[in-house]
Amino acid sequence: MNLKSSGLEHCGGQTPPRLCDSLNTGTRAMLARINQVYAPAQPPAAQFFLPPPVQQSASEGLFPTLLKLAGIGAGFWLGYRVLESTFSRPACDTYKYVFKQGSRLHHGGITNNLSRREREHRRNWPGGQIKQVGRRTTRSAALAWERRMGF
Repeated sequence: MNLKSSGLEHCGGQTPPRLCDSLNTGTRAMLARINQVYAPAQPPAAQFFLPPPVQQSASEGLFPTLLKLAGIGAGFWLGYRVLESTFSRPACDTYKYVFKQGSRLHHGGITNNLSRREREHRRNWPGGQIKQVGRRTTRSAALAWERRMGF
């Protein structure tokens, strides 16, 4: 195919005028479409420093966008939990206690739920009462206290 038959060169009177006009019009439209599709949206210098713009496809709707946002949020939450567990102090979730009936000490120990443990001891010693010793502490410190007290 030569340039004249493709319409990329002016006809110069060698083809009928109507055909020449239609070829040039079609070629101009084709070139305009190619420039629209393949032309950069930003000048080359700006493209060097900025990433190309993200174009949302027509099929992507609200739900996929929300899923992406949820994934990003979950990543931030997980990262926060990892950092929190790495740099925070250990959980103080263990109680030290003694179980008394009147003035008599029946039992002592550690638990993470005082009311449940009191119900369990009341099966053996009805009318007894549990008393918390000190503050809540870590499990390892509570175990050391229990060994030291001989319970």
